[in-house]
Order: sequence, then structure tokens, then C-alpha cells
Amino acid sequence: MKKILKSSISRHFLKREFAVAFDNNTNKASISSLMCCCHILGSSSFSFHTSLYNKTTNPFNPNATVFQSSSTPNLSLNSNSDINYSIDQDEVSKFSYLAKTNEWWNPTGKLRTLHQINPIRMEYIKNQIIKHFSLPNINNCNEILNNLKILDVGCGGGLVSECLTRLGGNVTGIDASIDNINIARTHWSVTTTGATATNNNCSVNKLSYIHGTIEQLIETEKEKEEKKFTKQFDVVVCLEVIEHVNQPKEFIYNLSQLLKDDGILILSTMNRTAKSFALNILAAEYILNLVPQGTHDWRKFISPQEMLLFLESSKLKMNHLVGLKYLPLEGKAMLDGEDIDTNYICTAIFDK
Repeated sequence: MKKILKSSISRHFLKREFAVAFDNNTNKASISSLMCCCHILGSSSFSFHTSLYNKTTNPFNPNATVFQSSSTPNLSLNSNSDINYSIDQDEVSKFSYLAKTNEWWNPTGKLRTLHQINPIRMEYIKNQIIKHFSLPNINNCNEILNNLKILDVGCGGGLVSECLTRLGGNVTGIDASIDNINIARTHWSVTTTGATATNNNCSVNKLSYIHGTIEQLIETEKEKEEKKFTKQFDVVVCLEVIEHVNQPKEFIYNLSQLLKDDGILILSTMNRTAKSFALNILAAEYILNLVPQGTHDWRKFISPQEMLLFLESSKLKMNHLVGLKYLPLEGKAMLDGEDIDTNYICTAIFDK
């Protein structure tokens, strides 16, 4: 009984400490302390091997030191095909299950963190698009994006797609999971029906969904010798997706193939650092239960340095980068220009 009580108290302490760590600038010392607490609890889920890390300099803050995995993603191209498929069926299955259990539009469910960080993500996306295209400041929020053609890659249940449509964009959402697409289509159909549509000033024709992958879009167009999608989008948005795909370098290249020459690419993901492992894996999945266990694989996280290289290989240049900081005690997120150690969001344009 004492052991059970001790374990319960320890886990309660860890939940509080990890929540505080999220809300503050966690340093390596506090992370190490939390790791020790996890080790004391004896859970194999919290195993952490410091031998995986090598120190490296953050190019966006030369005075800061981050930790990076000694292993790097496989960057080799598949010489047997013109199109390199990035789909990871295990990852697709994870999110298909969430769709089947009706989690996408549940603000207090297993994907509640997406709902909580979405307002700050949308504010960032809106501001970056307005700045890039020099759009006028208008009072009617439903016309801000001025009918720009926008592709939401890995749209899931449609959280971002619907927001972009309400801001005036002509949006196409694409996802490899048919279950996600069904949820997205159903929710949009309900949203644009009767009084709900009138209140939201939405047009059902401004949002469409496609079940498939970006590689399939490109391959289909090559076969039909038509350009319905290639180089057709003013904006390509890909949020919290690249850490779930195979061959991230090729994935970004294929994203670039769908972007107009004067377009803007917006990406968000998780940095592969010790701090990110502690907060995004240990805390979020195993201590605070913010997302289902096994949602993320730390080895697939992308550092900003790697993101730069991936973009450059596709003739893109990163023109803005900022940290995305989640505050679980407040149930919201904020942008942080100094801290890109855990989550970050960036924009890229073609390097002309």
C-alpha cells in the first residue's frame, strides 16, 4: 500500500513539474531532474539515453546550445521511381483511429491540444500570408485571404482547412486517411447547412477535400499531362505533419511542386532536442496525457538545421522562423522568438 501511495504521489508531483516545465523556459538541469524522477518510478516508457545526443550550435541563436541526435534521417532518393512516396501507413492508422472514435472535433478529447494551439497558429498563418502578398487590411474577416488558392496537406479532420476558408481562402484539404477525410467532409457539410452557414458566412464551394497523398496528385497529373494541382497554389500549409512521414526531404520537394513560383509554404513541426523529448514525449504522452501514447516518434522530429537543408534542396529559402510554446496550465499556446527547442513554425519561399 505504501508503494502504491508513494508511486501515486510521485506521479502527481511529476505531472505538476512537467506542466510547470511547459509553462516556463525549461533548462537542461530541470529536464535532467525530471528524467531522474522518471527513472525512479521505474517505467520503461521513460528510458532516456544521453548517448544519443551530440552538442550542436543553433544557427538561429549562435549563443544557444541544443542537443541533436547522432543519427540523421535517410536523405537518399528512390532511384526506382520518379515519385518518392512519403506515406507511413502506421502513422495513417493512428489518426484514422482518432477519426473513427470521433476525436477530431472534440475540444476536450484526445486532440484537445490541437484545438488549444490552433488560434495562435491561425493568427501566424494569416499574418504571414497578408505580409507576403501585401494584402490590404479589411474589416470583413471573411475576405482577408482574398480568394487565394490554399492547399492544406495532412488536413486531418479539417480544423485548419475550415479556418482558412472562413478567412476567405479557396481551400483544398488533402489527407492519406479516408476516415479523416470523411470526418472533415461531414463536419463542413454540417457547418454550411442552414442557419449555421449564415452565421459563419461560409460558402460550401470554397472548401473541398481529397483523399490521397501529394505524391499521387503529382503522379496523376504526369499521367494525364494536365496541371490542375502542380504549381497551382498560392499557399501550401503543412502543420504537424512532416514528423509523421517517411523521407521528409522528398516530402518537402513534392510540396514545392504544388506551390506557385510566387507562393508561400508554411510548415510547423517538433525539434529533435532533449527538451523536446522531455516535454513532447515524456510529459505530453506519458505524464500529462495531453495526446495518446505513441502519437510521436522522437527520431522523426526535424531540427531547424535539417529543415533549412531540406528547403534549400528544393530551391526554397526559409524567410521566417519562430518557436511555438504550449502552455498546458492555461490551455493555450504562444509564439516565442527565442525558444525553438520544442516546437516551431516557419515560412519559406522560392529562392529566386
